[in-house]
Amino acid sequence: MNNKEWLEIICKNGKINKAQVLRELSDYSFLIEQASKVYCHFTNLSKTNYYANTIISIIEEKTYDREITQEDIGDILKSGLNKKDLIKEIKEYFDLPTPNHKER
Repeated sequence: MNNKEWLEIICKNGKINKAQVLRELSDYSFLIEQASKVYCHFTNLSKTNYYANTIISIIEEKTYDREITQEDIGDILKSGLNKKDLIKEIKEYFDLPTPNHKER
């Protein structure tokens, strides 16, 4: 919205409508609070004063990483390894500790 559109909303007959200004500020406050929660959930960034391209880049990077991981795990599962070697391969892929116990 441009300034003229805002003035039409909050200023009628040349006088500022304080109740309308408070409603607009309340809506804005709610929007900022909710956007901050979404940003933090997807990016671990807790503030809302980031450029959109920063948020988009972080989400795209996480999406790309997830797609690559899914492809890699799919390839491991299709490799025909037995259960023991399959578990070992997946643990190595995720750099998980491999306890010294017998697989069932």
